[in-house]
Amino acid sequence: MSETAITTTPARKASRRSVLQGPAIVAPAVATASLPVLAAPAGDAEIIRLSREIVALQKRLDATDATASEAEDEFQRIKPKRPDALRWQMADPVGYWSEPSSRNKGRWILWCNERDIKKLGSRKEPFYQYCFSGTQEEYDAICHAHGVEYLQEPTTGTIHLFDR
Repeated sequence: MSETAITTTPARKASRRSVLQGPAIVAPAVATASLPVLAAPAGDAEIIRLSREIVALQKRLDATDATASEAEDEFQRIKPKRPDALRWQMADPVGYWSEPSSRNKGRWILWCNERDIKKLGSRKEPFYQYCFSGTQEEYDAICHAHGVEYLQEPTTGTIHLFDR
């Protein structure tokens, strides 16, 4: 078994050109990573192995992105138009979500949240829209007593302060 002498070259001062060429030199090294790894030191072999893995994973990611993009395009093509009855208004007792308007650039359309609508459908009692008619001090006292920032409907003993 013969020993191979390890030779080192003296350190050079990094030129401006070599610093700028760094990324350009690495990219071909990754592309030509099919060279035999046996001649490289152990640390370099690991870097080459990992770079091959990155390239393979990037190809899989690109293919998956293309498939997802095609599926999204098909969905946008066949999705039904939302009825205007689902447009959210200030008095609606449900939350909303928004999407950009296709007709008015820069404007957004607010749509009622379907999950909130389903929750309202399971209520046993009829739904009433309440409006607080008391004073600000009474409102603050009720909110403070219940640990909330605002009230949406009356609580026990406060119905007299709300109008329907």
